Amino acid sequence: MTSAGKKGTFYLSIHCEDGLFDISPDVVVNEVVFSIRVKSHLALDYEELRSTNCTITAKEAVAKQAKTTTVPLLIRIRDVNDHIPQFSRPSYQGESQPTDCDSRGARLARFGKSVKIEKPNLTPKWRITPLERNTVQFSLELVDVNDNAPVFIQSHFEIYINENELNFPYAFTVEAFDRDLKDSDNSRIRYSIIDGDLRSNFSIHRVTGELSVVHPLDFELLTPSVLDTKGLGHVRPISLTVRATDMGTPPLYTDTRIVIFVHDVNDFAPTFTRPSYSVPVAEDAAPDSSILQVQALDMDGSSPNNVVAYRIQSGARDKFVIDSTTGIVSVALGATLDPD
Repeated sequence: MTSAGKKGTFYLSIHCEDGLFDISPDVVVNEVVFSIRVKSHLALDYEELRSTNCTITAKEAVAKQAKTTTVPLLIRIRDVNDHIPQFSRPSYQGESQPTDCDSRGARLARFGKSVKIEKPNLTPKWRITPLERNTVQFSLELVDVNDNAPVFIQSHFEIYINENELNFPYAFTVEAFDRDLKDSDNSRIRYSIIDGDLRSNFSIHRVTGELSVVHPLDFELLTPSVLDTKGLGHVRPISLTVRATDMGTPPLYTDTRIVIFVHDVNDFAPTFTRPSYSVPVAEDAAPDSSILQVQALDMDGSSPNNVVAYRIQSGARDKFVIDSTTGIVSVALGATLDPD
């Protein structure tokens, strides 16, 4: 800037809307390169003032009829990162929304690349450290997802019982566990019988898993079609399918098998096929000659309970004998059948 005033002297001044700036030097001879300075950097805040209009005035240093000239100046304030991120609350649960007083509002704070749950079995509390200077306590409550099906403590279960009994020899319980959150619906288990030809004879406690007999079993009615195996010895196994279902959404379940070994009990007496027998015998019948065969049946389902042995209870008078296995009655050796 140049001047034709007294010896080329003139005054420089700056006038701004907010009075934040001054000019140096303010007295100039002939020509000068001047500077505009901020009076107080603390008063210059981009978040409060984005730009300001100023006027620079040059006035001749003469007493009379001093000439002046002005030029407008628009000063734009440039934002600098002078604020640390500030959380809207001192602590959070579940979510965090940090804000930064610096301009443009987007991506105002970035968090570290990873967080670590120190005690996953408890309600975790995470401390997140931003890349800048501020911290906040951040608590998250993990919501358990029903992602584990119940698991039985054994691959299958076995128990025995005598036919006609309403109670097992001891309290018989199936047990399963669930790895989901303890004492939640996701880990609460309910038991049910879902299959088995004789499942109507049994019930299971839906909470404890204890198996009970509703109707006693008849060993003789356990035909091969309802047996777990084809064997028909004195023990006959039957099979039930039990399901353990958790209470989560959606519910998950696991099935297992219970094998019940039913023991035969000697609960039938032999019965003769005829109520009485009568046969004529010649008085000269030869000793050891057969005169009659009797037959009795036993309805028990297994040996030895259904094996019949014969003997003459009374009235033979040493004249007759019976084969214990076949039931054949014969004239005894040395017997005399003369009725006189």
